[in-house]
Amino acid sequence: MFCKNSDLTKKQKLEKLIVLIKNSKTLGLSYQSDIGLDDIMVRPGPCPALQPVDATMPPVTTATTRPIASTKATTRTVATTMDPMVTREYNPFFTPKIESCTISTSFGEKTEQYISNMFICCGNKITSRLNGSKCCDGVQYFARKQDCCDGEVIDKENFTCCGGKKTPVEPGKICCNGEIRAKEASLSCCADKEFFDKTSQGCCIDKLYSKGSSFCCGGSVLEKDDEKQKCCGSGWKGEKYSPGRLSCCNGNLFAIATYDCCGDTYVYSKLYEECHVTPAGDENEKEHVSVTLKEKQKWRKPSQRAGQFLFNYRKRRDAQSTV
Repeated sequence: MFCKNSDLTKKQKLEKLIVLIKNSKTLGLSYQSDIGLDDIMVRPGPCPALQPVDATMPPVTTATTRPIASTKATTRTVATTMDPMVTREYNPFFTPKIESCTISTSFGEKTEQYISNMFICCGNKITSRLNGSKCCDGVQYFARKQDCCDGEVIDKENFTCCGGKKTPVEPGKICCNGEIRAKEASLSCCADKEFFDKTSQGCCIDKLYSKGSSFCCGGSVLEKDDEKQKCCGSGWKGEKYSPGRLSCCNGNLFAIATYDCCGDTYVYSKLYEECHVTPAGDENEKEHVSVTLKEKQKWRKPSQRAGQFLFNYRKRRDAQSTV
């Protein structure tokens, strides 16, 4: 929490906020990360005498004091540095997608085009996706914490959409398609349509499948013995593809004609970038993987500045190629 009467400058406040977000449990650029813009509240005015119980204090840089023979003390300050892979100038995944939106103006309705990667058409207006990636009857919301039920945005922690109606969450009970049952370890609900047994079945967005012979990949149910189709990633985050022109690198799908995989970690452009892999010194260390611009390409001005901070390299915890 940073207050108006704080002695910190704007730059220092920003640096501390970056450290706070970076040290969160899961930092992500997608809307499924454990910390998002809706987790941060900024209020004008002086600091209260008592901090709120849910206030998150920024980490404090500590100094380590080590005595030496002369009885003097040396102080070492640990500085936080930004991972250069997070701020890469070249972004292999930012491909602008142009869509149309009917907006309302003082002269009536008209159609405008917008980049759907960065903006969303909701309520007859074009707004930033940072305010919510989904639209519910003209209201933006964050699908990770909220849901749309009968035209109303609801908080998933307190309510569920059961049978198309807003229903309070009851401890020890589960609601599906208007029916309430006692909660069991193996019982779950698939897209508010029907109950299913999690031990033998799975739910892929809104489709049930048998775990023994099939698996979910980005909303599609694929057969495990199908060699013609593979999944890059897993679950609803995955993307199905046919091997040949496409390949998978750490849960990211890419065209092998123009891109390659660096150390099974980063996708990079073979034309503009080069891969560097430094082997680990011993078994307790990990190999160092980095991507840099080629020397002959460093003079170029990046053409996709709009996506430099919003759509940098996607990091996925469970992203592994599944056959």
